[in-house]
Amino acid sequence: MDSHFKNLIDCYIRAKDENLPHLLKQVFQEDSILYMEVKTDEISFPSEVKGRDQITETLVRSFNQSYKNICTVCLSDSIEQQQNRLKCRWLVTMNEKDSGSLKVGYGHYEWSTGGAKNALIKSLHIVIQNMLLLPPDSEAVSLQRFTQSASPWATSSAVKSTLRGIDSLSALHAAIDR
Repeated sequence: MDSHFKNLIDCYIRAKDENLPHLLKQVFQEDSILYMEVKTDEISFPSEVKGRDQITETLVRSFNQSYKNICTVCLSDSIEQQQNRLKCRWLVTMNEKDSGSLKVGYGHYEWSTGGAKNALIKSLHIVIQNMLLLPPDSEAVSLQRFTQSASPWATSSAVKSTLRGIDSLSALHAAIDR
């Protein structure tokens, strides 16, 4: 992965996880498009969002109204990059503000810049493969501690090591092996 993509993704994750909407001006072009493919009933997003301001509203402001302790980790050994496109798998841990329940989600990102050197993101396709809802006192809290220490990058093997013995996250363990 080149340093430009890494900087864009790092900035995006920081903006989303830490509720810093102003940072997305450093990530997305003004006319960017977000595509969301959600394959679970545990979370919902619009399938398409147009424009940096609306993307910021969806992925930062609205998201942070419902969730806290958000921590996203991209799997550094899953990166596939070809010129102005990058694909990588991710996982996220967060707590619902209302119930305190822990959510653990995973999927992949597909980033695309405008093509010029050092261009901002033109489109982002987020696939949410699954979102697991766990009680606040779940054994998966150890994964949440791991993501907070590893964010925003970790290897699949480091995540799998953290998952050992957490039966409620067996689906996540299997997904990382794919």
